[in-house]
Amino acid sequence: MSFGKSAIEVWNTMYQSIRWLRVATILLVFGFAACGGWQRVGSEPEASPNVVVPRLFDVTAAYLSMGLLVAPDPVPFVAGIYSFAGSVPDSTLVLMGLSLPNRALTFRRAGEVFEARYRVEVLIRRGGVTLRDVSVDEVVRVATLEETQGGDESVIFQQYLTLPPGQAEVRIVMRDRHGTGYSQVGDTLELPRYDGERRLSDLIPIYAGEARPVRRFVPDVVVNPRATVPYGTDTLGLYVEAYNVAEGASFTLRALSVEQPVTELWTDTLPLHATGVIRTALIKVPPGRLPMGQLQFEAALLDGVPVRADVLVSFSKEWVVANFEETLSLLRYFGPDQILQDLGEAPVQERAALWQAFWQASDPDPLTPEHEAMEAYFRRLQVANDLYREGSQQGWLTDRGEVYVSIGSPDETFDSSTDVQGEGLRYIRWVYNGERLTVIFHDRSGFGHYELTPDSRAAFQEVIQRIKRGG
Repeated sequence: MSFGKSAIEVWNTMYQSIRWLRVATILLVFGFAACGGWQRVGSEPEASPNVVVPRLFDVTAAYLSMGLLVAPDPVPFVAGIYSFAGSVPDSTLVLMGLSLPNRALTFRRAGEVFEARYRVEVLIRRGGVTLRDVSVDEVVRVATLEETQGGDESVIFQQYLTLPPGQAEVRIVMRDRHGTGYSQVGDTLELPRYDGERRLSDLIPIYAGEARPVRRFVPDVVVNPRATVPYGTDTLGLYVEAYNVAEGASFTLRALSVEQPVTELWTDTLPLHATGVIRTALIKVPPGRLPMGQLQFEAALLDGVPVRADVLVSFSKEWVVANFEETLSLLRYFGPDQILQDLGEAPVQERAALWQAFWQASDPDPLTPEHEAMEAYFRRLQVANDLYREGSQQGWLTDRGEVYVSIGSPDETFDSSTDVQGEGLRYIRWVYNGERLTVIFHDRSGFGHYELTPDSRAAFQEVIQRIKRGG
């Protein structure tokens, strides 16, 4: 069965509940529940500009613009570095978080599971003098071969280091221990001095955690290295500490959209909690307060210097699309047209809840962390964009791209240009046996621009309508 059919069949049973879903007022919630060990395994919208798909599959530019460190192939990873007051006077505690997908590593079978090994090397220097030189070996184990090819943020590594305040140079190397590949990235760090000053630590995106009561401990948090949260489905976690502040002190938290012009989305005044000597805030920002796009959160004490964190509210954990209109355009071949129209016409304050229902209803296996149908759809979109580009037109927007993304690979193909007996107009024929469909793409101009013939367009649309009806 093709993906398009299964996705739409799911929608046929869920659509009415989604269409009438509305959003209740949502407020910021404080405090995380304690958690144990954390791991992760594993009518049509108008076309957007041609830049959309390259941005979707190349996340480097998005993360670099957020101030994160991005290492290239063959072992690509993203890193974020954050600072707190250190355990002793005149010291800075640094939290370094790295993430990479399972498919960046080489897995081998180890008994009943598949196993990958990697090494993280961190070198921090100042003026030619080594401050810290750390190497850590880690193991990743997954149950299935499919999980080894996961493209989401499957592996998270974090390390605390205590360093003297001031400027330093850092180099991070990630090595695939079962392969020969490695990648590295470097940057200059500005390590703040916290002693004796009334100020905040860095504002840190996290998945979960607990505040530390005193400086000799480290915060028990799971960092979100990519500072990314899926739109409309996940809560954003932030952690911040305050030093040398009075009892009952509070701070302001502002959310800004960085798309030009920069606009303030909302501002809240939040309390600082005393779990010991240190005053802290564990913040949960629910999906209803997170519009899609790149955001900047700014925390500040009264008359204090603000600290900032850039966050990406994206299409999903794997696919980086930072604009709601672009998302609807990319989903033009996914599910009934009315679903996308309702999402596009919904007021901004209702979109997050509608999107959450959309995501859950179209997921063929809600018990797994992946959205298999959406991942399959975007893999097809990526293939179509690579294979069927015509001149300046993106491959997914061509007629061949539309058919491929909608119903998948044909069972049989024929290209008249490869036929030594071929004469006259160039054409390509695709046959889908299961759908009893044959389509012809003609190159009418002779310049490689293939269009569905009128009869093929009609037959293709009939199949699509049959799929949408669940037939």
